Amino acid sequence: EDFDFAHMDRNSKDPEERLNFLVYDRFVRAYARDVFYLEAAKRMLNDGLLPDATFIYLRGTDDVQHGFWKFMEPEKFTGVTDEQVERFGKVIERYWQWTDKAVGKILSHFDDPLVVVLSDHGAGPAVGKYKVITKEYLHLSGSHRNTGMLILNGPGVRAGEKIDYASVYDITPTLLAYLGFPVAQDMDGRVLQEAFVSGIADGTAGTIPTYETGDSSGVVASQPEVPSEVDEKVLEGLRSLGYID
Repeated sequence: EDFDFAHMDRNSKDPEERLNFLVYDRFVRAYARDVFYLEAAKRMLNDGLLPDATFIYLRGTDDVQHGFWKFMEPEKFTGVTDEQVERFGKVIERYWQWTDKAVGKILSHFDDPLVVVLSDHGAGPAVGKYKVITKEYLHLSGSHRNTGMLILNGPGVRAGEKIDYASVYDITPTLLAYLGFPVAQDMDGRVLQEAFVSGIADGTAGTIPTYETGDSSGVVASQPEVPSEVDEKVLEGLRSLGYID
């Protein structure tokens, strides 16, 4: 569809201007960023030997849930028209479908990899105790939930195994153990051994005190803080997503 992004204001009295802002803020920018990351990953994977580990962050699924939840579940909100539901009711679902295909293209470079799909939080409608109250983000209709998602698939993974009480802090220790590297003793997380068959990620590589110094001495050198011009923009983005107040 055509949108007039020259005329958009989240606080406008004109609903079309507010809608233009929402589409730009929570879809156009999200999609452009994810396409950039995917293109960077594609170029890396096509440039010589494949890396031992590849990580890619696609934030668009979170951005669209923040912006378009009310069109997916209009019965939980007021002021959502049938026309808006027709135009935007499938945005979240279709963005996930697009993301799934994009991840599939990344995985097609590998023969039989360990795949870890991770979200650091869940999502739901911004109603009740989850309602957005910050003035700058009242145009958002989706908000975070405490429980995220973790999916593992590949060699050595137990089929159909359910993992209870996993944390985002567990991912790095688990990947280190899976790849045969020692786990640092100063890491907050644990190795999710229950996700794997016997002999995989079983800790045979042992532990080291820390990875902070690049050696196993256990002495952590202090690092000077380097101010960044983008710090405030980063903080603003984190506030808009609900990570910080």
